[in-house]
Amino acid sequence: MTVESRSGRTFLQQVVHMQEEDAGIADGVIVDVAELMRGTFEVDMTTVPASGVVSFKGSVNGLVWHALRALDLSAVSETWVTAVTDGSGLFQVDLAGLLKVKAEITIYNSGTITVWGHFWG
Repeated sequence: MTVESRSGRTFLQQVVHMQEEDAGIADGVIVDVAELMRGTFEVDMTTVPASGVVSFKGSVNGLVWHALRALDLSAVSETWVTAVTDGSGLFQVDLAGLLKVKAEITIYNSGTITVWGHFWG
């Protein structure tokens, strides 16, 4: 989606269902973020309750994946993470220089895990 500001500058925006109530280990949807600058992963592990680990990963070539450092927006003090364990929340990442990102379920114990990606630039 393209959004135009008052100044006439055009922003790109994507909202992607990256993990759709998955009940198991899964790569999820890989998102092309080549022209975007910032993103927020919205992780929901509240159903049943769910238990597992969602790891945030980025790639500059789409082949080799590295952990992404994300700011936990629900933390009281500044807290940076590369994964979320048995919890829900909003996690903001810098996308500059990345080609693709994913929110991978690396450990699954129970329940359903849902992840939305909100990306803009």
